[in-house]
Amino acid sequence: MGQEGRAYGQGMAEPLVGMRLWLARSPWRLGPAWSALAGALAAGGIFSPRWDWGEAILLLFLVDPAWGSLWAVLAERRRDAGEAAAPGAAPALPYLRPGSPAARLLGWAESDLSLAAAWRLGLPSFVVATLAALALGREAVIAAALAYALCLVGWVTRRLQGQPSAWAQSVLMMGAPWGLGYALFASLGWLPLAWACAWTVWQRGAIGIARQEARAWWMLGVAQAAVLGILLFARRPLGAAAIAISCAPTWWTRSLSASSGDRETDAASSAAAPAQAWWWLAFLLSNAALGGLLG
Repeated sequence: MGQEGRAYGQGMAEPLVGMRLWLARSPWRLGPAWSALAGALAAGGIFSPRWDWGEAILLLFLVDPAWGSLWAVLAERRRDAGEAAAPGAAPALPYLRPGSPAARLLGWAESDLSLAAAWRLGLPSFVVATLAALALGREAVIAAALAYALCLVGWVTRRLQGQPSAWAQSVLMMGAPWGLGYALFASLGWLPLAWACAWTVWQRGAIGIARQEARAWWMLGVAQAAVLGILLFARRPLGAAAIAISCAPTWWTRSLSASSGDRETDAASSAAAPAQAWWWLAFLLSNAALGGLLG
């Protein structure tokens, strides 16, 4: 049997819709699933009679695998070798030729994902996410519409700037999941919105540190001060103490690395590597405090 026959046989044996799920290398870090759980925790929903395990599982599936796969397809995925543009397929119009702004936006003749592949791979994620949002209700539908817009922003910025928008990724990973988890059990007032914004800036600082951006540590410090201030304003001293204790190792490690003469990038990497677990702990404890589980 020739190569074409083998490929045809493999295609006939494949499912109509493929799906792959895997656990992250380190789940003890800030992420969409934890954000949604923390939002429900801050709203007091986890221990309320309204808590439903079926809806909780659907919520976690929506904000993490569903939205995450759509973001990965549109904003992060590189084209496979089999998806390479055919020779001679470049358009004749000058404004669509490789290197033009339109060509960078559409991913024409580049290693980025083509429009056809984005449609084939992104449509199943979009359909699954939409069905999950419809099952959860109006709040989830609104949050899903925001998530789709953020994925499109990531898609456009990836092709125009070379990498997806860190702000869009931060809102998708932190602000939108937390807001949805909270809105399913309580009304979003100004204090929860300020809280979601502070943690979104925290996530943006973490992404900036990974990208070795110069202002990333400033954003992280501003976000931590905002979180601390909101807890003190809400009269949650134990939560504020938990934030201070959980953030101290990060700045201590960074100061030690800087004082030892390490380069700025090396100091940032050595401080941020073990910080993810501390930030995750601070996130859960502070949301528990905001929900009244801690003083």
